This record gives sequence, C-alpha cells and structure tokens, in this order.
Amino acid sequence: MCCLEHPTKPESQFHSTMNIFSKSTVIALFMAALPVSASFGGEAPSQLWSASPPPVQQTFSNISMYGGEGFYWGIQGGINAYQSYEGTERANIGGKSIALEMREKLGGFGGVKWGYAFGSGNGILSAFEADVFYNGADYDLDGRVDTKKFGSATGRFDTGAIMGNYIVRFGTGRLQPYVGAGIGGWLGQVSDTRLSIDGIGSVRIGSDETNGGFAWQLLAGVDYYLSEKMSFFSEYKFLNYHGIDLPTSDPVQQHLVGAGVRFHF
Repeated sequence: MCCLEHPTKPESQFHSTMNIFSKSTVIALFMAALPVSASFGGEAPSQLWSASPPPVQQTFSNISMYGGEGFYWGIQGGINAYQSYEGTERANIGGKSIALEMREKLGGFGGVKWGYAFGSGNGILSAFEADVFYNGADYDLDGRVDTKKFGSATGRFDTGAIMGNYIVRFGTGRLQPYVGAGIGGWLGQVSDTRLSIDGIGSVRIGSDETNGGFAWQLLAGVDYYLSEKMSFFSEYKFLNYHGIDLPTSDPVQQHLVGAGVRFHF
C-alpha cells in the first residue's frame, strides 16, 4: 500500500493556522494605522498623547477685581468753585430803597469718607458711605441806595456737612466711574462780617451767628486703582444747603470739585 496518505497531525495544523493568522493580523493593523498617521501629520500616537493639554481660558468669575466688596475709607479735599448767592436783602429807610446783594467767591473743602461696597460680581457694585467734610467760603455784599452803591460788606461762611450717600460703581478694572446721591445736614457759622461805607471807612458789624439745616447732594466721580486695595479718585459734588440765614436764595447751590485717596480692606 504505497499510496497511503499519512494523516496530518493536529499539532502541525494548529501552528500553520496561527502563522497565517498572525501575518494577516499584522498586515491589517499596519494598513489601518496608515490613514490615522497621515491625519495627524505623521506624528506617532504616543507623541500626541504626551502633548500638554490646552490652557484653560480665564472666566469672569476668577478675574481679580480692583476694590471689590468690603469696607473702605478715604480722605478728600478740593475747591468750592461756585455758590448760588442770588438773593437780595431789601429794606426801605426814610423813603430810600436799601439793598444788599451777595456775590460768590472761591472756597475750599476737606474731609473723610468711609463705607461698605457690595455687589453680585457682574461689574456693578453698590455702596453706602458716610461723607463728612468741612466746607467754607468768603462772601461779599454790595450795598445800594436807589441803585447807587454806597458801600460793601465782607464775611466768611464756615460749615460742616454730614451726608449719607448711596453709590453705584461700574467696572472691575483699574478705572471705575461711579455716580451717587446723598442726604444729610449742615451746621455753620457766619463770621468776621465787616461793613465798608464809601467815604467813611469800615467797621465790624454783628456777632458770629450759628445755624444749620437740611442738605442734599448729587455726585459723580472716577477711581483709578494704583493697586487692588488703593485708589486715587476725583469727584464732583452738587451740594445744596437749606435754611441759610443770609441775604441769598434758599437753598444755596454749591459746586465742589475735589480729589482724594481711597483704601479698601
């Protein structure tokens, strides 16, 4: 029986199949890797996986806010640029019309502020603040008889104002504008009044008188932050005094322009 076939051993058949499978698998994986490598510009996947992640963008919530919420205090000073002394005191003596007319002069103010700022972190902050300052100015009086000037008077009007302000502040950067309004009161004294009569001379008249009344103001300004907790500010106040015992209109409107330094803590 020379032509009898010897049966294939199971072990040889298994090794043959594994060799074919291994070659086919390697070829298939190599072919599949070609388009992936091409799409990443030829970089190996290990190089791509080892790359650092993209930086996280900074959001509004973690931006450092200049000033921010909390308590603050400041010092301020400036000029009283204008007073609306528009009233005229009139009298009739011996058939003659006597009139005293006030004229404004440049004055000054200075004081302190302290308050508390609060807000939702959306770029708008509110604040309640106490605004306490000295405010003083000289004044002139012209005396006329039947429209003819006969003399003049000079004096000084010194006051202290205590105001409670509500402020709205805009922005979180170094430059922060703001607006506000306040109510309060004033206490003052008219002093050193001297009357000069043409051709005769001058004399000090009256005594120093103290009175006070209601006050209100509108204000606007801007802070520039030198650091996160310290700022330089400039401010305008439209200040109104009611109840002044002077020959002038009521209320007396005043325009104050000043600057100062604010500290947050």
